[in-house]
Amino acid sequence: MSSLLIKNAALILFAQRGYEGASLADIIEDVGIKKSSIYNHYKSKDDLFLSVYESCVHEEIQVTRDFFKKHLTNETLLPTLKAYIEFHSHRIKNIPSAHFLFRFIIFPPHHLHEVLLEKSESYYEKLNIQFIEFLNTTETFKAYTEEQATHFVHLYLVILQGIRLDHLTGGGYLSQTRLDIAWTFFLKQVEDQFTTK
Repeated sequence: MSSLLIKNAALILFAQRGYEGASLADIIEDVGIKKSSIYNHYKSKDDLFLSVYESCVHEEIQVTRDFFKKHLTNETLLPTLKAYIEFHSHRIKNIPSAHFLFRFIIFPPHHLHEVLLEKSESYYEKLNIQFIEFLNTTETFKAYTEEQATHFVHLYLVILQGIRLDHLTGGGYLSQTRLDIAWTFFLKQVEDQFTTK
């Protein structure tokens, strides 16, 4: 229980203040334990940070899986893909674990850059595999050639990443407007390039 309380407190503080701005003393104070007690669960601040990171990765993969299982059908392919960007944007803005993960994917602590780069690449690889598996449950996507499918996925992920970055760096104030504009061009590209003749 103490381990979970420590991790939850660390998640909030890291997400709010960044790695450097959240000290072990702050985390200990939030949990209400003795300083020595934290070392019964985590070897160091880095160990705690990486444990939180791994938990957030696991949560985002599960949340993505649940979202597409619930919403994606052959008839709802494109609306579901747009809805996922909006859902994901909401999570980054309002859910500490999502904000934490994508903040530190883009802006990792300098001394953990290589470690987190490897972890983020693994996360994106799992997410892309999962994403394509769900797309392949629709007849629309399965009808694409391999090249069309690759271009479709990359184009979609550029929009997703752009909106994600906008929320982290620009506050997300224009994210919906930008998404609507980008989505109009995406739909036109799908119609022109990906519709099987």
